[in-house]
Amino acid sequence: MTENNTFHQTIKEIETNSRVYLMHNYIQHGSITTYDHCLSVASMSYWLNRKFHLHSDEKQLIRGAFLHDYFLYDWHHYEGNLHGFSHPHTALINAREDFLALSTITRSSDCLSSR
Repeated sequence: MTENNTFHQTIKEIETNSRVYLMHNYIQHGSITTYDHCLSVASMSYWLNRKFHLHSDEKQLIRGAFLHDYFLYDWHHYEGNLHGFSHPHTALINAREDFLALSTITRSSDCLSSR
């Protein structure tokens, strides 16, 4: 797969999930949606991996970076435990529910369950 094909194909695979569209409804930072934030994080992670020849598994890197904030709620109106501490676990639960093929690498604490 070529450079752009790897990134765009992986994002397309993620977007086929029926709940990813919900990320467009939630503001992450300022006026940036959670979707746009996660897309930016995935893009930057992919670029850094290539720029510094880190040789990470690109598909898993993109998936983990994109799903790191897959908590699917408006954190500005969150009434549970402190969002900053609980959202990585919620993102992991949602990712497990929606992406059955989620690899052990993507599920690892380095990618989703803690930051």
